[in-house]
Amino acid sequence: MANITQEFSGSFSELYFRPTVCTAAETADASTWFDAATSVLVPAVAEMGTVGNESNIIEVAAFGDAFKRKLAGQSDAGSIDASLFWAPRDAVHLALRAAATSKIPMSIGIKWKSDAAGTDAEYVIFNGFVSSFSIETGFDDVVKASCTIAINGATHFDSED
Repeated sequence: MANITQEFSGSFSELYFRPTVCTAAETADASTWFDAATSVLVPAVAEMGTVGNESNIIEVAAFGDAFKRKLAGQSDAGSIDASLFWAPRDAVHLALRAAATSKIPMSIGIKWKSDAAGTDAEYVIFNGFVSSFSIETGFDDVVKASCTIAINGATHFDSED
């Protein structure tokens, strides 16, 4: 599968999870994580949220300096907030809801596809746990579940590793 080299729509993207953490081989080639039989596609995803890394900023103020200096501190991949069209008896949705209570470490993957067939694709995988799961019931709206996944450690992109 080729890499995506131009802008694309997120509408063909897919969210996966697995109840085990990533292996060293998978972090070296993120695309292999999606080949595992235990990597499960999450159905009815409305939004996937944002994946990124942010470094803490350490400010160095010294007497006699006109400006503060700054150092890059430890990085934090943060969390991802996914929104699902809630399907109360879907096994994957139920597993994510249960994971919010158990706090069991898992791995998450996102596959960005350029089209429905996945002609071109990019991947990211990371370890984490479901830190919250809630269900929103609006009067005149589709029922949604919000799932926050705390990322534990680094994110592994197939195009950067």
